[in-house]
Amino acid sequence: MKRYALALIVAAVAFAPVAVQAKPTFEAVVAKDQDSKPATSFPWDIDQVMVFFHSKGNKAGDKVRIAWIAEDVGEVAPKNYKIDEASFDLDKDDGSGGGKVSRPNNGWPAGKYRADIYDGDALATSVKFTIDAPKKDADDDKEGD
Repeated sequence: MKRYALALIVAAVAFAPVAVQAKPTFEAVVAKDQDSKPATSFPWDIDQVMVFFHSKGNKAGDKVRIAWIAEDVGEVAPKNYKIDEASFDLDKDDGSGGGKVSRPNNGWPAGKYRADIYDGDALATSVKFTIDAPKKDADDDKEGD
């Protein structure tokens, strides 16, 4: 009888539901600064672009990395060129954070960009945005007339 009870206990433990920790989730937006509304398009002469994120399911101390990517800026840089990156440890559970990338000296090349946010080594989310080309001045069109 004892053997039978022991076998039942072992079987119950072996088939017991295993608690699986949910994968952390990230939500992110880009904006020109911390006081601005999120946007997906910016002028070529903007000073900086900032990304802000909030995560759920992370623990304090988890490493987060933000990589700024120029997806397609014509012949200025190869496709998916990494502009910059930064990493840091979350200071609390379900952390929030962000980062910024500053305007190049000659202005931003027009094109498609993204900010990739990594949870450790795994890509958690990406936020895409565009930089608009400088607008042609109406007077420039008249010069050729």
